[in-house]
Amino acid sequence: RERNCSVVHTLISSRAANVTYTENKLGKQGFNHISSRRGAAGGANVHSALPLEAVLRANGAPAVMEYLSLDVENHERAVLEHFPFGSYRWHALSIETVEPALAATLTRHGYVHALDVYHPLPDGRRKLLDHFYLHEA
Repeated sequence: RERNCSVVHTLISSRAANVTYTENKLGKQGFNHISSRRGAAGGANVHSALPLEAVLRANGAPAVMEYLSLDVENHERAVLEHFPFGSYRWHALSIETVEPALAATLTRHGYVHALDVYHPLPDGRRKLLDHFYLHEA
């Protein structure tokens, strides 16, 4: 089966809006902080963000997709809370932050928690990286 993937460079939010963020200063890609506050202060950037559904629709995404990795700096619940799961579905999801309310939303839409992925730290502790969910279909 032919598969393809698109990388879309845009900010994802719960709705179309300007989002203020600061870039990661540790030499890694990503963000240190995202805020809904208006205006940029102290090295912050302001860019437009779109809902996930709008990005999928604009790029002709199919109704059923293999995989989504969602890491939006503790805004995962906001991004998925009102997402039209009846229009789009993934076979597998990895999500960085899953609060109980988001877990309930995922369960309600047919996703089952499969496992958590951890990174070992030098002191022997483990850092939670992602929660993996599979769709029951």
